[in-house]
Amino acid sequence: MSAVNHGTAEAHIALVRAMTETEPQEILKAKNDLEKIKGTISKSLKEYEATIYVEEDKAMFKELSTARQNYITARDKVLNALESGQKEAALNILNKEASPAFDAYMENTDKMLSWNLEKREEFRGKIGWANKTWKSFNYHCFDIGNYFWTYSFDIDWRKYQSGIEKIYRIS
Repeated sequence: MSAVNHGTAEAHIALVRAMTETEPQEILKAKNDLEKIKGTISKSLKEYEATIYVEEDKAMFKELSTARQNYITARDKVLNALESGQKEAALNILNKEASPAFDAYMENTDKMLSWNLEKREEFRGKIGWANKTWKSFNYHCFDIGNYFWTYSFDIDWRKYQSGIEKIYRIS
């Protein structure tokens, strides 16, 4: 989710940078950069969506997807206005639609990122407990196994003790 968060900020910076461009080829380059970023974010979101199994996460992902689509729509309006040479209209769309949509989109990515970090810590706590339990279980199994191994060794030792004592006395 942090890649989505970072990519979203990078996309908005590229959009604002496009607003400063005067040459059509520079605006087209900014649009191509935005499409690359969009592809990267789409890939990350698709991978993330495949891992969702909690209803709360599904609901947040749906909100994020809606906010993202709203931002992309507003961003495309800005780019289309820029491409047609309507810089004043593009600035107006940027201020009234794209920037508020960006804020909502970032709010959703931040919310999901925080939620994921919180769940990771909860999971680590559960894993820590399970790990401690497993170590304790292994330790006790080792103790039991060690006891039986020692006991069998003691039996073997007693069985052969008189023969070893004879060898020891000879040398």
